[in-house]
Formats: sequence, C-alpha cells, structure tokens
Amino acid sequence: MTEQMIQNTGAGKKRLAARIGIGAAILFACNALFFLFMVFAFSAAPQERVRAHVEESLGTIRNDLNASPLIDETKAFMPDWRYDMIWIDIAANEPESALRSAMTLPYLQSDGDWEGENANEESFYVLLVPLLYYPDAEDVEEHTYARYWMVLTGILRLLFVFLELKEIRMLLWCAALFLFVYVAGRMAQKLGMKYAMALAIAFFSRNLLLHVFSLTTAIDVLVTLCGLAVLLTWYEKPAFCENRLYYYLILGILCFSVGSIIAPLLTLGLPLITELALAGHGMAKEQQPMRRFAEIFLASVSWLIGFAGSMVIKTVLATAIAGDGGDTSGRFLEYLQPGTSLRDRFYIIGYCLEGVFAPNGIKRLILIAAAAGFVLLIALRGYRKINAAPWILIVGLYPIVWSIILVGHSSHFFVANIYAVVVYAFFMILAELSGKNCL
Repeated sequence: MTEQMIQNTGAGKKRLAARIGIGAAILFACNALFFLFMVFAFSAAPQERVRAHVEESLGTIRNDLNASPLIDETKAFMPDWRYDMIWIDIAANEPESALRSAMTLPYLQSDGDWEGENANEESFYVLLVPLLYYPDAEDVEEHTYARYWMVLTGILRLLFVFLELKEIRMLLWCAALFLFVYVAGRMAQKLGMKYAMALAIAFFSRNLLLHVFSLTTAIDVLVTLCGLAVLLTWYEKPAFCENRLYYYLILGILCFSVGSIIAPLLTLGLPLITELALAGHGMAKEQQPMRRFAEIFLASVSWLIGFAGSMVIKTVLATAIAGDGGDTSGRFLEYLQPGTSLRDRFYIIGYCLEGVFAPNGIKRLILIAAAAGFVLLIALRGYRKINAAPWILIVGLYPIVWSIILVGHSSHFFVANIYAVVVYAFFMILAELSGKNCL
C-alpha cells in the first residue's frame, strides 16, 4: 500500500510538472506570436495607404467630438476618444524600425493642454493633425506606450490599408453582435432562456455592445464574447475538462495583450460564472465544496498568470530590445495607491455602480423590473435547492475586490464596465434559484 501511494504521489508530481511546463510554453508561445505579428504589421503595411485611410477618417473623428454629449454625460456610454486617437496615431506613425515600433509603440504629440475640459477636442490637434501634416515641426515630440503589447494597434495598421475608421468600427461591431447572438443562443439551448436573459441584462447594464464602437473599450468585450463562444461550444468535450486551466490562461494572455487595461475582469468573470452554471446545471446532489472552490481558485490564478506573465514578458522584451519598458512597476503602484483610505476605496465602488444605473436612473427601474420578474418566476415555479448560486456569488464579488485593491485604476470612468460581472452574477443566481424545469 505504501509503495502504491508513493507511486501515485510521484505520478501526480509528474503530471503537475507537465501541466506547468505546458502552461509556460503557451505563455511564451503566445507572446512570441504577438511579437512576430506586431513586427509584421509595422513592416508589411504600406505607409501611404495607411496614412490615406487615416486622413479619410478625420471627418468621422471630428463628428465623434462634436456629437451630442447626452449619453456621455449620463455615463451610460463613455467612450475614450482621446485614447482612440492615440491608438490610431501609433498605427499610422511611420516606423523608423519595425522592431522598435513593435516594442515601444511610438506616437507623435505636439504641445497642448489635453487634460482640461476640452481634452478630446484638443487631442485631435495634439495627436492626429501633427501626425498627418507636420510631423517634423519643432513642438512635435515622440512618445511611447511601451508597457502594452496593444496588438490592436497592429490590427488597426493592417485594417487601415483597406478601410477607414467608420468601416473598421462597423466590422468590429458586427463581429461583436454575431458573437453575442451565438453565445446567447447557445446559453438558451444548454441552460435555458432565463440564463440567456441574465447575459443580455448584464450586457445591457453597461451597454457593452455600444462600447465596441470605441477602440479603447471594444477589446475586453470582444475577448469576453470569444471566450464565452469557445466555452459554450466545447464545454462538454473531454478535451475542455482536461485543459480548462489553459483556457483561462489564454483568456488572461489575450486580455492583457490585445488591448489596454480597461475592464479586464469581464474576460474572467463572465466565462467563469457561465462555467459554474454549466457545471451545476442538472446537479442531483451537492458537490464537494472544497473541490468547487479549488476549481474557481485555480481558474482565477491561471487567468492572473496569463495576464501578469504577459505583462512581465512584454516589459522585459521592450527593455532588452528597445531600452524602454514603459515604467510598468510605477503604473502598478499608481493603480494600488497605497496611501488611500479604506473609506475612499469603498467610495469607488459607489462611483462604479453609478455607471450601472445610468442614464438618469432609468436603467435602475428596468433592472428592478427584471429582478422582480425572476423573483416571481421563483415564487410560481418553486425554489431549486441544489444550485451553483454560492459559487457564482464568489465570482460576482471580484469587481468589488478589484475596486478596493486597485483603487487608482477603478477611479477611471470606463472601469464601471467590470460591474457587468456583478449584474451577471446577481441574475444568474436568480436563474439558479428558480425551478430548473422552467424556461
């Protein structure tokens, strides 16, 4: 018996070592692919065609800046046009070296006040006008965004060879809409219509499909939808169960590498809650609590390793190749803000929740009505005693923990998007509590 236990322990250690090795290989392989893609994008795209389509896009950008601020002021949809212009600037900036551009993401900027009330308007003249019309002027300087891969800028550079900005936006939005319809349909098929409604309500709470029109806020939504599509397509396959941690590892890698750090928890929270509902659907008896908790913990850690590992690899590569790592550690400390009081940290939660109920409280009534509908469903159809609600609740608290710890990051208006995870968890819990044979 002792020899068999030793053999089992040895085999377990070998399997663990093999999984760690495979995970590390995936992490390094993905980052190597990002590096090669970015070098290709900055070397292969014809500069003249990219520049021409960016110039054609100036009218679209001006229309954005002059649009009615109604939606923006109510926090229902708060695009960051300034950073959209930075990504366009990076994509269209003529590279002196494709390798250096891939590593440091240089962009041109002239003197100007783009931190005041007219920040977006001023950014147009500080970023895009000098890029296109007087890049060699004395007041134009080169800045970098080396702390990110921002694969989006490479994608934009290639798309600008053929399309202008409004066409690129429409392409991204159509992709998001297609993915959302597919994901909602698969959820209705596998779990029931009430679960698909919970997803729709979560997307509605932060107008996530609308946020795809802004380049800055689009990527987290698209990565999340792609992750949900993969999960709902492959969940019942044995290969997925065996490799689920690699799935979350890759989501973390993509979350950091494709876009900037806007609403990263979307890419973890929504797929993990959905997986918990899939695992709990049709349970005849309670599962072992420690096993379920371990699954949540390991999935979260795998995602974090993919996210943080990609950040470290990018910083090391950028420092080694171009001598510019983007001050990643300084930015991280800025997000932590160690001196912030606990009271101010909790205040940020209310600030983010305010965005969930915008515009002007109208959405609050709709969300309350939806919740009342689920409660009525439970009252009429009965309470489901065996469910995944406790585990979903744990993941639903992730955005609150994020806001308390990373208070500097959560003070930005766009971080309210991660609270779609809270809304999703709330309505998924109501769906789990209702009778399993209804809807």
